[in-house]
Amino acid sequence: MSRITVRSVNHVGIPISDRSASMRFYRDTAGLTVIPHQVEGNTLAWTECMDQSMVHLIDPPAEDAADNRQHVAFEVEDLDEVMAALEEHGVEIESGPGTRRDGQRAIFVRDPDGNRIEICTRADHSRTTRSADENGYTSDG
Repeated sequence: MSRITVRSVNHVGIPISDRSASMRFYRDTAGLTVIPHQVEGNTLAWTECMDQSMVHLIDPPAEDAADNRQHVAFEVEDLDEVMAALEEHGVEIESGPGTRRDGQRAIFVRDPDGNRIEICTRADHSRTTRSADENGYTSDG
């Protein structure tokens, strides 16, 4: 039996090419709520569904950067336990662990087909002091 228990899908990361058009679709058509993101920079917009799962809309990378935007994030209770179990199964941790502004911890791995998978803990991003405009550009205070 696996020591890893996935609680839920925390979010999906979707690559976008036009933030305004994407926000009109996800915010205005699909009805997702724009929320402040909890990472550095402003190259993505976080949106939230009614069940608190999220869709992260990720702007194109710099020309010379790898395109690692598309991913799914699975939520777990104990990230340290998951990292130990992944090591036992020979799964390489591509990046992390890292901690976001809201306290969420995360790592990235690849599945056997090379799909980028984020494994993260839950955080209460609703208590942030950050704010976001209607297009998801986030600022402090």
